[in-house]
Amino acid sequence: MGQEQDKFLAYLRELGTTLAEYVSTNFGDWSIKGFVDVDQNVYTIFSDTKIISKILDIQIFPKLREFAESIGYGIVLAENRNWYPGLICQEIRSLD
Repeated sequence: MGQEQDKFLAYLRELGTTLAEYVSTNFGDWSIKGFVDVDQNVYTIFSDTKIISKILDIQIFPKLREFAESIGYGIVLAENRNWYPGLICQEIRSLD
């Protein structure tokens, strides 16, 4: 791995240690418990991976974008929803 990749990976690992606080309470419970419709009906979240991954996307994406910008990268989203990976970090300037 090159020096720039090593720096990026180190920054990413540091970010990874902070992500739990954006999706869970201090007690380790999910911060989002379900959905509420316009009639105030509450629907709990089951272990459906599509729903959970979308919620994580919504909660974590702003932090990923902030992270990328702070180290000179930008977030590039996939052209289609079903393409993998869903996003990539693209270098805007060299890492310091």
